[in-house]
Amino acid sequence: MAKKNSRKSILEGQKPRKKIGKSTKNRKVIILTILGLFITIPSIYYQFKKPEPRSKHLPEKIVLVLDPKSNLSTKEFESLKSTFKFSDDFDSFAQKISHLQSLFPWESVKAVRTNYGSYYFQIKKRRAIMTIQCDTIRNVSEGFEVYGKSKGTKVALPILRHVCPTEKIKWSKRQTVILPDADKKIIKSAIHLVKSLDRQGLKVSDLIWQKHRGFAVILRKSKIFVMIGNEPFSGPLKRLSDIMLKIKRQGKKVSKIELDFKSKAFVKEL
Repeated sequence: MAKKNSRKSILEGQKPRKKIGKSTKNRKVIILTILGLFITIPSIYYQFKKPEPRSKHLPEKIVLVLDPKSNLSTKEFESLKSTFKFSDDFDSFAQKISHLQSLFPWESVKAVRTNYGSYYFQIKKRRAIMTIQCDTIRNVSEGFEVYGKSKGTKVALPILRHVCPTEKIKWSKRQTVILPDADKKIIKSAIHLVKSLDRQGLKVSDLIWQKHRGFAVILRKSKIFVMIGNEPFSGPLKRLSDIMLKIKRQGKKVSKIELDFKSKAFVKEL
């Protein structure tokens, strides 16, 4: 009997286990859901948030990196450096580049901003390949722009006559002579003609534009006057090449050659 009573007392001393109800499980789910939302909502917000507008100002210190091919003079480089010494907004930055182009014979300026707050400048300077008679003798660039004054070079450049106005010259903001489209087209053809003659080994001293006949040239070495006409130049220049070879072989002296009559050529001897 004693054994039975002791077993009963042990069982009575144990506390019964609590059953986990549905309400406790629901609370855990709610807490985990709220925590998930705290993590998910900010990530979605930053994913779709519009980026901050880029500052319109340049870095306080602008580092200039110059393309070696730019080949600037000391004066040009110092002007470039002092112009962009302080920070500017993009509008005035573009205006300053335009201003520098009006001071120096620069055909184009490219400024690329790097990720390190520096600017890489690539400057293409105008190169005169011909001159033109305007109010004075001015330069013509490879981009068909008329600019500056011809100061003369070691290698004399051909001069184009009877195209540019000789008075009341108008200038663009880039300090180039403003010309009508018709004159620009003539200048472009003149450059094409000079290059074509040069490939044949014929240097030109003068190009004379005649409204109703086209181009005439004066050959530099022989001083022969050659009437070529309008584009295309391939036919007249082929005939000119044949004539110049014949003149050289026969040792003749010629003053004038006319090539603008279809497939014919007229040669005037001295």
